[in-house]
Parts: sequence; C-alpha cells; structure tokens
Amino acid sequence: MLTILTFTFNAIANFALGLGVAYYLGAEEFGTFALVVATATVLQTLCFEWLRLSANRFYGDTQSDADPGIVATLKTTTGIIAIVLSAVALVLYLGGGAFGVTALVAGLAPLVAISSGLFDFRAGLARARFLHKRYATLVIVKQAIAMVLMLGGAYYWHRADYVLLGLCISALFGVLFSGRFQGEGGQHPASARK
Repeated sequence: MLTILTFTFNAIANFALGLGVAYYLGAEEFGTFALVVATATVLQTLCFEWLRLSANRFYGDTQSDADPGIVATLKTTTGIIAIVLSAVALVLYLGGGAFGVTALVAGLAPLVAISSGLFDFRAGLARARFLHKRYATLVIVKQAIAMVLMLGGAYYWHRADYVLLGLCISALFGVLFSGRFQGEGGQHPASARK
C-alpha cells in the first residue's frame, strides 16, 4: 500500500512541478526545458532502464546472499554508463550546444538522464529488497528538494538551465541519501562480472 501511495505522490508532485515550472518560465524557456527533459527521458530509457529492471528482477536479500556479485555488477555497469554520458555532456557543452539550444542546456540533457537514471536505479534496489519506507523516503526527499530548487529557479531566474540544474541536484541528492542509508553487500567493483 505504501508503494502505491508513493507512486501516487510522485505523479502528483511531478504534475505540480510541471505546472509551476511552465507558469514561471514562460513559453520559450519552458519549450527548451521540455525539449531537454524529453531528450533526457529517451537517453535514460535507453541507457539505464534495463539496469533498473535488472535490479528489480535479480536483486534482493535472498539473491544478494546467494550471489553478492549481482549488485556490484549492476553498480559498475551503471557507473560506466554514467561516465560515458558525462563525456557526451562535456562534448556538447564544449561544442557550443546542439539542437538549437545553448551549450549549457544541450550539455544538461545527458546530465539529467544520468541523475534521474541513478536515482531510479537506487530506488529500484530499495523496492527489490521490499524496503517500502526507505523507497518512500527517497521519493519524498527528492521531490521536496525539486520543489524548492526547480520552482525557485524558475521563479527567480526564469531560465530553463537553472531549473534543469535543480532537477539534477534533487535526483543526485536522492542518490546520495540512498547511498548513505542503504547498505548492500558485494559493492566492490572487483566483484563485478563481465
């Protein structure tokens, strides 16, 4: 029941964020924001979704006890993909932008994909272990920070890049929160399998 309530809260919070950001950014900046988020969603789905689904399928208390290399393999793969996408973001930024948007915003699309993908992966690990309270806390903390940073950035600066940075920071804070309070075994990269 708690997981369903968390999904519902997350959907309502995302809807409210979208409305608030659209209101404060204006049509042109919100169009840029929407383009970057849409691009990031495609990148996240292509690069990270299979890892989140693998965490849900192959990771849990029983599986991690039987094979502690599972989580190390998933985390190592996630890290490698994040490094590659970071390089893409840097190339886009140094290349002066792409898709008709500024260098900063073009570089943010891969970073939004990384931050959201990492957060969803960590949340998937919590759900795989049936840690419903921990999962709910992660989502609530992330959404609270997103409300402050994204709406604050939209209200104060009226710029899509600041709002996107707020989105990245909120997701990464959730990842850091998760890493601080989730103790999985087999985390050493040497335990990972090809």
